[in-house]
Amino acid sequence: MEEILEPILDNAHNCGRGILEIVGWIGRVLAHSSPYNYNYFICQITTLIIAPVFFSAALYFLLGFVIIEVGSQYSVLKPKSYAAIFITCDFVSLVLQGAGGGIAGTANTSKQANRGANIMEGGIVFQLVTTIVFSILALDFCRKAKRAGKLPTRYSRLYYLGSAIAIGTAMILVRGIYRTVELAQGWHGYLIENELWFLCDAIPMVILLVPLAAAHPFWTLPRRDPTITIIEEGKLEKESS
Repeated sequence: MEEILEPILDNAHNCGRGILEIVGWIGRVLAHSSPYNYNYFICQITTLIIAPVFFSAALYFLLGFVIIEVGSQYSVLKPKSYAAIFITCDFVSLVLQGAGGGIAGTANTSKQANRGANIMEGGIVFQLVTTIVFSILALDFCRKAKRAGKLPTRYSRLYYLGSAIAIGTAMILVRGIYRTVELAQGWHGYLIENELWFLCDAIPMVILLVPLAAAHPFWTLPRRDPTITIIEEGKLEKESS
């Protein structure tokens, strides 16, 4: 039963993240004809801020699983630490972006709106820096594992999962750079007033979702003996009968 429910629940999480993106873009499309509608603004701001954070969290967990399989001795951090540290950083970023969006959405003057945008930009920059640090640590792990001859071979299942993590992280970086530049220009900047550039926000998330769905961890991670429990990263202990 567990083998049936696990992929269903994981795919439900993927669908949930995708639905958040869709709802956000519906709000953005509706706002095209009603740019001063508060509900449409809040709808797109909240969902399009929250959804990428959940995608990032999935990447943190997946890298931890890959490190456990390959060898935690090649990683600067323990596998569980990736999720703990970087999800905390993303939460701080989420609070900053949400606070900035709330201030901008209720602003009565351009000064207040710009203050909200600046706070949002601070949150996005913090998230971008977090992703860059995560990328550096992931690359360092790959370098050490490759040097030791432990990197997954091409076309292996774990290789596909690692590739999905790499593509996903790259897309988070692309989106973060775009959003940083967009908000740095302000509410009347070139990027925010030319809707074609909004694709730089949407397309990376679509590209990210595809490999994560194709290289689903249920299929790409080795199946463990149910009588084995992970006590510590890289160490297995047989449960007492």
